[in-house]
Amino acid sequence: MLGRLVRSERGRRLLERRGTRTDPFATVSIPPIDLAAAIATPVAIVHGDRDRYVPLTDARALHQRLATPHRLVVLSKFGHGEAAFGPELADLLAGLIREMLDEATNTADEP
Repeated sequence: MLGRLVRSERGRRLLERRGTRTDPFATVSIPPIDLAAAIATPVAIVHGDRDRYVPLTDARALHQRLATPHRLVVLSKFGHGEAAFGPELADLLAGLIREMLDEATNTADEP
């Protein structure tokens, strides 16, 4: 949805009124969901349940298409992320990264 909004002048004005910077944007030639199966590294998707720009259904669909170890973390009362980043979220992300690196290391060590 966000990708469609930034392609039109009217959509960019709407986003800018909501505080989202829309310029400069590069055109995405291949949607992330179409690339998901080709990703070879562990992936964590952290998504807010109040994100007004990217629907939670998109995050879930991307999560389901990933072939590598992957996690979906849905943050309650969290939007698109720009304004809500703080120490608690940093700690959550650090823990998630440690867990996923540990899992990837343990999997690589298995015969």
